[in-house]
Amino acid sequence: MKYIRSIYKEKLYLILDNFSPHKKEEVTSWCKKNDIELVFLPTNASWLNRIECHFTALRKFALRNSNYQNHTELGSAIRRYIIWRNNNQDHKTVIPLENRVNFL
Repeated sequence: MKYIRSIYKEKLYLILDNFSPHKKEEVTSWCKKNDIELVFLPTNASWLNRIECHFTALRKFALRNSNYQNHTELGSAIRRYIIWRNNNQDHKTVIPLENRVNFL
């Protein structure tokens, strides 16, 4: 937040979930002093949180049906998935119109 505050001089609005550390006095007082307003998503509205959709894929590709021997192996699997996802972020899931077969 210090870095973001140094870039933008106007009032900032930070949207976050209701994770309890976000509401600590240390965080809220620092934000007030630095003209940052914390805007909390409604409780039980995880579908509004843009990061949640990534957890589903992570769970499916790195965690489901796994039996890692330790946290190091688990961490490596998560990092491998993130590297793969970042390298394939432009993967096209929609077939271009000119390549579609007309079945009618």
